[in-house]
Amino acid sequence: MKKFSIFIAIFAMLAMATASYIAGTKSDTKTRIYPYFGKGNGSFINVIVITNISETVGSADLTLYETDGDVFTATVAVAAHGMYVSLLNSIVWTPTGSSAVMGDSRGYVMVSANFTLNGVAMITNPITGESISYIPQ
Repeated sequence: MKKFSIFIAIFAMLAMATASYIAGTKSDTKTRIYPYFGKGNGSFINVIVITNISETVGSADLTLYETDGDVFTATVAVAAHGMYVSLLNSIVWTPTGSSAVMGDSRGYVMVSANFTLNGVAMITNPITGESISYIPQ
């Protein structure tokens, strides 16, 4: 767990640097699409970072769409000039269908916020060493 905490801390620093880099290019946007997350109940670790670059505390509505048709929603609070950093499977999701199983398929996340936002995502497979990070659009 300690190694994972260090990983998250390093990732958060990367997210802050990334957010400040893109703040000038898309800072007027209140929506982002995180276009890919790996199968969450497999060997992939999916991390989402939502950065609030506004002056006030805000909330972000997340919608997770899985390739098997499952849809989940969640709302998270993000401090002014702060970040929300979480494992995708640690978020409290509400399924829109009764038979939905979160993490059993690949998916993407749409984020809509009441603040100006940026972000970053990271997907890693600690078994194989595969990893990728990206800036959502």
